[in-house]
Amino acid sequence: MLSYLSKGYDATRQSVGGTVLGDTGFFFHFSAYVLVNLILIAVNLIFTPDKLWFYWPLLGWGIGILAHGLAVNFSKEEQVRRRGHSRRAAP
Repeated sequence: MLSYLSKGYDATRQSVGGTVLGDTGFFFHFSAYVLVNLILIAVNLIFTPDKLWFYWPLLGWGIGILAHGLAVNFSKEEQVRRRGHSRRAAP
């Protein structure tokens, strides 16, 4: 079973490796953003459905996610790292 998980992980890393989700830091940041904001939306709609406030953290943190994604995609250091990684992966 461990080899099956390893193959799945490797396949996923290979398919998203050149994208913004291929960056581990961004992937965890984005995952936390989605999870926490889903919880905040649920809390808001359950406890105070007459006053919506969940969009403020969604918007604020979303700006941070956008900045992180742009930094990952357009920074010179990241482009150099990806080029080096793709050269090592090539046979």
